[in-house]
Amino acid sequence: MTPDGGVLFFQALYSPRGGCAAASVLRSFYVKLGPDGLPVAGQTARMLLSNLDPSHAVMTPSLSPDECTLYLASDKDGGQKLYSAKRR
Repeated sequence: MTPDGGVLFFQALYSPRGGCAAASVLRSFYVKLGPDGLPVAGQTARMLLSNLDPSHAVMTPSLSPDECTLYLASDKDGGQKLYSAKRR
């Protein structure tokens, strides 16, 4: 979660076919939160790296202390690796 409580990053089991029973790959998501700590009305969680093949895990989303870099782990290139993305 960002220090101001405005954005929550989380991971959950995911299936591109939908439905919890078929979910088998960890993917990372984020959702904007309102002042009450609940998702902003009308907004749903969005997947990080949604263009990545759904068979690849995207896990443990974390922000740097200055909130300018997002870190995550993935098995995209075979084996677990840590990736980072700077804020645009």
